[in-house]
Amino acid sequence: MVVFISEEEIETLKERLAKKDDKLKNQASELNHLTNEVIPELKKQNKELKIVK
Repeated sequence: MVVFISEEEIETLKERLAKKDDKLKNQASELNHLTNEVIPELKKQNKELKIVK
């Protein structure tokens, strides 16, 4: 079975794929930031708060 796709449809699919790729990269960056910076700092602060109690 052969399916023909117009150049316009191909360009639309490329644009959608690029947008999804950017979104995924942003999510990976956010997760990395949370994992390596925010969560360790919160754990440190939580430990200090437990000492104060």
